[in-house]
Amino acid sequence: MIAALSNVSQPIISASTEPARLKPRYALAALAAYVVLTAIVAVHHEPWRDEADPWLVARDADAVTFIKRASLGGTPELWHLMLVPLARGGAPYETQKILHLCIATASVALILFRSPFPPLTKLAAAFSYYFAYEYAIIVRSYALSVLLLLAIATLHRRRLDRPLRYALAIALLANTNAHSLFIAAFLGTLYAYEALQSRLLRSRLPAVAIMLLGGIVAAIQIECDTADRALGFVRIQFMAPLDALGQAFLPMLDWRITPIFALLLAASAMWWMRSNTPLLAFLCLSYAAIALILTFWWIGGLRHAGFFLVLLLMAIWIHLDSHRERDSPAVTRTGRIVLALLTLSLLVSDVSTALIDLTDYRYAFSGAKDMAGFINSHGLGSQPLAGHSQTTTSALAPYMKHPLWYPGIEEYGTFNLWDRKFDAGLNVTYPEAVKRAKRHFLGRRDFLILLNVEIPNPASEGLALVYATRVPVFEHLDERFWLYRPAPQ
Repeated sequence: MIAALSNVSQPIISASTEPARLKPRYALAALAAYVVLTAIVAVHHEPWRDEADPWLVARDADAVTFIKRASLGGTPELWHLMLVPLARGGAPYETQKILHLCIATASVALILFRSPFPPLTKLAAAFSYYFAYEYAIIVRSYALSVLLLLAIATLHRRRLDRPLRYALAIALLANTNAHSLFIAAFLGTLYAYEALQSRLLRSRLPAVAIMLLGGIVAAIQIECDTADRALGFVRIQFMAPLDALGQAFLPMLDWRITPIFALLLAASAMWWMRSNTPLLAFLCLSYAAIALILTFWWIGGLRHAGFFLVLLLMAIWIHLDSHRERDSPAVTRTGRIVLALLTLSLLVSDVSTALIDLTDYRYAFSGAKDMAGFINSHGLGSQPLAGHSQTTTSALAPYMKHPLWYPGIEEYGTFNLWDRKFDAGLNVTYPEAVKRAKRHFLGRRDFLILLNVEIPNPASEGLALVYATRVPVFEHLDERFWLYRPAPQ
């Protein structure tokens, strides 16, 4: 790594207006360091409910429910489908971390070995918050979106010469999540337009058909049954896109200047790309789609904000490659400013990565693993377990020997279905949930009640505290748990 840093001590952009190259041995050293650091953090990371839910769907859902849940959750099921061989094959829950880290490592490898960025920008990106933590440690479908977006950037130069690989990447991208479906639609439309302008549309129809089919499959999954979809996610937050844009480039910083810096960077990049109309249209349309989702549907936190960063990296990557194709100067004065601002933001993001890595190493991301460990190590795993609220207590389900009984919906289950019944169950009060559990297990003394709130006086409810989360939880404070059993009479 020291040698790699000496390699990047040169200016971010050389006087020749062509970004300097990162030598392969330094890129390999950086990639090895990335794998080691992310693996260490991943081992100490406790999955939360949003990481547990796809695994549970892949493991427990029948074919009809698997398809239905895509529409109820508003997201295609490609990531869930990738987990099916692991979850149904009896692999440990932790194996999804390995798969996810492989995907994240592939993304970083593309940046280090294939991207046209300057060496310092490559290294800063590799260890930045989104690439080294949010889309590496926290297991979600977004890492797959990132890999496919970077793969599309890599393939973009040969998109008309080798269209099928490019088309397949876009078709898969559409099936990763709702955000990526819009992005894939814009990419496919622009590809068809470029093929038409180049008089190649007829010979490229198979590629266009693959993209279209991928989009149709994703759209059918999302919209096949919306009548029973939960309404809990519908919110209007007009400032959400601006806040997310700031968090995309300067994550975990609550500065007033953060959105201003992000707007300056994005606007400068768009001005730099103004001569490439299709690319600029793609970036603007994608940004607009993400902004609309954040405003009118669901903010989602940093995992959604990161799309702004990845899309800009992708656009700059394609822009630099397009100049290289034409043998024209790759970086103008505006380009040098954009790359300098981008590198600066990534270096600041590296500090955020170091802080969150240290925190995740020392403290618990969720209390689910601690509570499940207590239950199983004390021989309680075979006893009936009622869990409320469903969303939070479902984080324990991957560790348990049998499904939980959810008082909110008054059914046994593991994953969340995101329908109206599930939505109503979340509104059930904790005293009512306890009453329902007692009524359901009437006559039994061996059942347990798991809550993510503490009962002030459990004896008054006829309960006794068995265990409470002891590990300090730093992120999802609503995933601290209290376990109760019927009090001795």
